[in-house]
Amino acid sequence: MTTTPAPATTSVAPSWPHWTFRIVASLAALLLFIQSILAGQFIADKHDKLAFTLHQENATVASVVVVLLIVAAILSRWPGRGPIGPLIASIGLLVVTAGEAAAGYGKLTQLHVPLGVLLIGIAVGMAIAAWRRPVHITSV
Repeated sequence: MTTTPAPATTSVAPSWPHWTFRIVASLAALLLFIQSILAGQFIADKHDKLAFTLHQENATVASVVVVLLIVAAILSRWPGRGPIGPLIASIGLLVVTAGEAAAGYGKLTQLHVPLGVLLIGIAVGMAIAAWRRPVHITSV
């Protein structure tokens, strides 16, 4: 008697973790871009305390969103079966964000401005990559 092997089944990973990552990555990029606008307003007019206050408050919100981005990247990986790269990049973004905050509160403008440019570049790159990745990932 011969037995035939059971046919391989494919399952589709849930798509909500990938959509969550896309949305949070886009929000992080937007908030970090707004940081540059607020910084420019403050630098242009040193007496613009509102721009400085908004820059500080937006930095706090952006930092929280970057932490949420790590959570979204974890969910995109497990149970979403996505690649590990976004998780590594999200952790890197958090490290740069912490350095940026430290340079800002330390009034180290020479470090704060270039780190801000790097931060925006990483965040925008992550958002673009998130929207280029396919949402449905199958496994056999």
